[in-house]
Amino acid sequence: MSYFVDLLSHFDSHLHGWCAAYGTWAIALLALIIFAETGTLIFPFLPGDSMLFVVGIFCAAGHLPFTLTAVVLVAAAVAGDLLNYSVGRYCGTRLVRRWPWICSGHAMANAHFARHGSKTIVIARFVPVLRGFAPFAAGFATMSSQRFLTYNVLGGALWVLSLMSLGWVIGDHPWVRQNLSRTILLIIVVSLIPTVLGLLRRRTVA
Repeated sequence: MSYFVDLLSHFDSHLHGWCAAYGTWAIALLALIIFAETGTLIFPFLPGDSMLFVVGIFCAAGHLPFTLTAVVLVAAAVAGDLLNYSVGRYCGTRLVRRWPWICSGHAMANAHFARHGSKTIVIARFVPVLRGFAPFAAGFATMSSQRFLTYNVLGGALWVLSLMSLGWVIGDHPWVRQNLSRTILLIIVVSLIPTVLGLLRRRTVA
């Protein structure tokens, strides 16, 4: 666990080591992280947002090619969500058949994704934890595969390109260069705010 904490707070150091050791092949490690965070429910702590920001900085510095890195990471994000969606769809139908009492929750999920599924898939990309849960829930709710794929690609591209571009644009700012670890922690904190507010809102309503 201490390794993952260090990975979160000092991702720049880890990426520097990967680039020095593997060169362009470091992109494969980045893609694996993105795929694991979005494709499973067990790695919500991986540094998705902050990682993409730092990757943008490294691209601007010439350590990694921006276009190739962006294409590979968008593909990894889309593939991860597709896997998660497929697992949710497979499990959902079988759980409902086996335990009929789940039908009420299944119906609620269906109603939500019928009305808000498109924006949920896109917005969830920018929210840790929800990023890994939303595609599974969409599959569980039997959201149309074509509709899911459309907004999966849109959300994945917006997420990867916006954060990489942000790193590319402001990563060379003197304050950011001198306080990169603090900047990474700030991004993590900011990305968690919607999740915390949502939990507090639910608690207040309850």
